[in-house]
Amino acid sequence: MKKIICLGGVSGVGKTYRRTTDPELKDLPYVDIADIYSDNLNLTANVAFALMIDKLIVLLEDHNTVVLEAGFFPEGSQRQHVDYIAQQNDAQVKYIELAAPVDVCIQRVRDAFEKDLNDPTKDPIRVRRFHEARLSWLHDIKFTQELQQAPVR
Repeated sequence: MKKIICLGGVSGVGKTYRRTTDPELKDLPYVDIADIYSDNLNLTANVAFALMIDKLIVLLEDHNTVVLEAGFFPEGSQRQHVDYIAQQNDAQVKYIELAAPVDVCIQRVRDAFEKDLNDPTKDPIRVRRFHEARLSWLHDIKFTQELQQAPVR
């Protein structure tokens, strides 16, 4: 039976680290939604995820197990789409949710930003736009968390 392994969580939580260091995952074909965004900076979330699903379908034709990296938040529709593709391809789905404090995720994304800016093979404008979008999203999450923790007057 085919298998789809979904590594979920926000930017900087460690999805790619987990995929590249876990002995069970590191040699498997994968689709990382961050790569899709990096290649196509003006995509909406729905279009980026549709491209991810298209790549998943192609990979499932030739491989028994595929790893996906994206949000996969329980309240979102991404899981429904993956579950549907799994059903159509007689595949099992395993969701692995990763978590880390938002400040840690922000620092990890900042570190990746600096590393990519210093990479002469990468376009600095594309790097800036990509990582600024990731940081903006994380700062929105942090702000929302702070609002939820604020005392009500």
